[in-house]
Amino acid sequence: MRAGRLCVALLMLVLAALGFGQDLKLAVGDVVEIVVTAPSLSSAYSGDFAVQSDGSIYGVGFGRLLVAQHTIPEAQRLLRQSMNRLVKPEEVFLTLKSEVARRVFVIGASNATAGGSVEIVGSLGLRQALSGMVAAKDADLLEARVFRAGSQILKVNVADLLNGRSVTGDLPLEPNDIISVALTPTVRVWVAGSVRNPGPQLLPESASIDQAVAQAGGADLPSTADALAFRGEYRILLRRGTTLTEFPLSANPSALAVGLESGDTVTVMPPVRNRIVVAGEVKTPGELVTRPGETLVEAVARAGGVTAEGSAAEAIVYRAGEPTVVNADVNSERQTGTKFQLQDGDTVLIRKNDRVVYVFGEILHQGKVSVPTGKVFRVTDALAQSGGLSQTGTLRRVYLARVGPDGHYAVREFNLDEFIKDGKLSSNPELEPGDVLLFGQPKPTFLSAVTQVVGSLLFLDTIAGAAGFRTTVP
Repeated sequence: MRAGRLCVALLMLVLAALGFGQDLKLAVGDVVEIVVTAPSLSSAYSGDFAVQSDGSIYGVGFGRLLVAQHTIPEAQRLLRQSMNRLVKPEEVFLTLKSEVARRVFVIGASNATAGGSVEIVGSLGLRQALSGMVAAKDADLLEARVFRAGSQILKVNVADLLNGRSVTGDLPLEPNDIISVALTPTVRVWVAGSVRNPGPQLLPESASIDQAVAQAGGADLPSTADALAFRGEYRILLRRGTTLTEFPLSANPSALAVGLESGDTVTVMPPVRNRIVVAGEVKTPGELVTRPGETLVEAVARAGGVTAEGSAAEAIVYRAGEPTVVNADVNSERQTGTKFQLQDGDTVLIRKNDRVVYVFGEILHQGKVSVPTGKVFRVTDALAQSGGLSQTGTLRRVYLARVGPDGHYAVREFNLDEFIKDGKLSSNPELEPGDVLLFGQPKPTFLSAVTQVVGSLLFLDTIAGAAGFRTTVP
């Protein structure tokens, strides 16, 4: 018998040296074996002892000893301390003889999980226990609560836990822990605008704006090299009732941590872009995509600048069909092009640097007529150089369009026949470079309509034969 006890003691020493059972914590139902190697005391104190419901073992020599939740080395140390009046510590050994099945229990509500129990083999964390029981697609709307000895010790969002985002990290489980998995309180919000999957989204009650955007597939950014720059220009609008709040899409996550409420609308707004056309005497005519606030001078520069034959001093901007003359010559003291902001749909026309007037309407040869330097040049001179009236033209309805101080064309009507017949000089006004003459028909024409016609004729005359457009993005 004594030899057997010594063999057991030696085996315990070997197992301890190998680290066997060093991390295992005793639990209710486990059976430990105590071996006392002192010959005279072995039969009195050695034996098998079950861990009772209060977590203790009971026996001669140590009385009641609480061992539950202690490892084997810890329990052995407590045992030696308890028996040190009776036997030398090095003659007392404790080992695990049989182990009760260690399990944690998972219960689910509203079909959140299948439920059941999970056996603890070695060590078991909360993440591992739930990974095989919870569908990943449902995890974001679930929360897990862990109860130990009747008290809740943890509450965590299941998706955060499974994806490693939980601030508490993974929780080591202990036998008889109870894990309750249930649907979290939810809010229903609308996510719209530039997202991949717009529409209603069901989110946890504590969800933030960036979570709503992420669940809708994320922002639908352009797949270009400058996507990051575009991201900085996107905006998120949160509408709650009549209140509208704006956030940058690239904001720090803490700025987007606003808790959502049912009925909220989250809209991802792409950056505003204006499309304009720059034509005429520029090096690269075509369509430009501009940011709001881009000026006329900036647009002309992005179109390659003015050609050697052109002049930006009398650039024409067509907006909703109405022409406006703007001085965009950066070398001019009177230039206003650095302050003139373009709008979506504008067309910019850069004309040649000529001293000409434009003659259109019921004449034989329409187009530009040169204005001689140092000589008075009147309407009759322009009419003569244009070949005279057509068969349907009339001298009684002649229209002169001249740029006013505000850059807009002012149109006046006069009767050239009064000069031809009576010599009335005011009916044959002196012309200036840039003036536009329109010879009409006997039927009256509204002056507002003349302005529209003048703008269209100027545009067609300037871009005739121009190359095709191209689109560039700043």
